[in-house]
Amino acid sequence: MNKPQGFDLVERARALAPLISSEADEIERTRRLTPAVTSALVENGLYRALLPKSFGGAEATLDAFMQMQEEIAKADASTAWCLGQCSVCAMTAAYLDPDAASEIFNTAPGILAWGAIAHEVRAEPGGYRASARWDFASGSRQASWLGAHVRVVEADGSQRRKPDGSPEIRTILFPVSSATLHDVWDVIGLKGTGTDSYSVENLFIPEKFAALRDDPTALREQGPLYKLSTNMVFSMGFAATSLGVARAMLDAATELARGKTPQGLKAMRDNNAVQGPGPSINRRPWSTPPITWPAPPRCSQKSVRAALPRHACDRTADPGTRHAI
Repeated sequence: MNKPQGFDLVERARALAPLISSEADEIERTRRLTPAVTSALVENGLYRALLPKSFGGAEATLDAFMQMQEEIAKADASTAWCLGQCSVCAMTAAYLDPDAASEIFNTAPGILAWGAIAHEVRAEPGGYRASARWDFASGSRQASWLGAHVRVVEADGSQRRKPDGSPEIRTILFPVSSATLHDVWDVIGLKGTGTDSYSVENLFIPEKFAALRDDPTALREQGPLYKLSTNMVFSMGFAATSLGVARAMLDAATELARGKTPQGLKAMRDNNAVQGPGPSINRRPWSTPPITWPAPPRCSQKSVRAALPRHACDRTADPGTRHAI
């Protein structure tokens, strides 16, 4: 069986699971990925899973990316969430000037994070001027660069619009050293993601660091991965993270049932209520192997086909095509 492009990332993720599991309590306590975990992810190239090959990335298939996420999530959900967020952010390289992309992703640690779409920047000769605060930047505590998705206001005060009349949204990128990070992520779940806020004041963003992300007219890469929008791939990565968490929960419940005998009752492993759901649960997509994922790079599903520009889909693909891993 041929391994999909980037499948070695799955094997590396599996090998890192013991380290990540051992650091999970500290990640939860400090609300940050630990230096040991971050270093291991960087050194093994996991943050570069979706970075184009032209910049030294893996440009992995989506099934390999999703399985990588699932393996990390089995060990720690916060680690997987940060990894998935920042991995998809790296797809922005496909829309950037090559020099800008290389500066961001080929200078260690080469991690980009960002938050929600909000606020405006003012156009100036050679770039844009920003003063704003953004929220929900998962992975920002490990990042070397930050981004923000903003509307553009021209020098005369008018809003820049696309040919269809909608506001133009640019993704501005700047070193984390140019921003102020605000420690606000004090939550119950996914504490370790450090999904904090960040702000800049009177910051000039050169034009080459302002991407038209997910705009097909600005796309510089031809690989099938980049026919999909980053929002689509975010969804796939976070779905795989959820499956990994569910798999870990099922494994933990199984281990508990094998050894626990409640007082005055029969062993959990012999309880019909415990045994009953087992076979049906294990038929879910996270069961091992084979795992069957749809084949989004070929745009074979109608939902993906409808969401993409007309030229993005390979119309020769069999609508029933599936990849079994």
